[in-house]
Order: sequence, then C-alpha cells, then structure tokens
Amino acid sequence: MNKELKHNLKKSEMEINVQGYKVTMCFAEKPNLEAAAFVKRALLGSYSMPNK
Repeated sequence: MNKELKHNLKKSEMEINVQGYKVTMCFAEKPNLEAAAFVKRALLGSYSMPNK
C-alpha cells in the first residue's frame, strides 16, 4: 500500500493508493456499524487471499 495519504477536512474524504488503484473514502457524520463491518471483512479478506 502506498503511504501517501490526502485528507480533506471540509468534505470528510481521504484518498489513498492501494496496489496502484486510487481509493477515495468518504466519511459520514454518524457511524454506520453495518457498513464498517462490511468494509472490515472486505479489507481483511483481500489481504488474506494468496497472490496468484
């Protein structure tokens, strides 16, 4: 993962690069535990998959 992080406080967004892909995360004002659990499972699943 690229360590370059860009955070925009006005829009509550964060941009990162993951394996060459630009990823933009948008943050809500209220926590959504269902969405957080989904993202956590997706991220952990992608990192636990063996590289082909």
